[in-house]
Amino acid sequence: MRRAKLPILATALTAVLAGTAALVAPTAASAAPAAAKTCTTGDNLVPTCGVLWGGAAGGFTSAPRDKALKEWEQTSGRTASIFHTYHKGNEPFPTKAEIAMTNDPAHPRVLMANWKIAYGSSWADVAK
Repeated sequence: MRRAKLPILATALTAVLAGTAALVAPTAASAAPAAAKTCTTGDNLVPTCGVLWGGAAGGFTSAPRDKALKEWEQTSGRTASIFHTYHKGNEPFPTKAEIAMTNDPAHPRVLMANWKIAYGSSWADVAK
């Protein structure tokens, strides 16, 4: 498989997995159409209803991750619960854009950061 097709495949797989989970585990709202309640996550990030929806939009491109995720959200018609990012080497993180995405009051998201350490690096080199 060509590397250019990997982001499309990853996005499609994320959507399929989240959709399958929603079908297998119906939410309380779909089981009993009584009063609507706010969905939240507990200490272990387990949702009280629905699924945690997210993806690594733009993960294998040079596109800014925050803009790629917002485009992915618009295409999917849903706001992500998880903002998945990648960092390598001595790239400091979280970035200002990542913090802004998690602090958005209209669309709060959980930041999930992957970091591939560079030889000789330490957590102190990259943590902000």
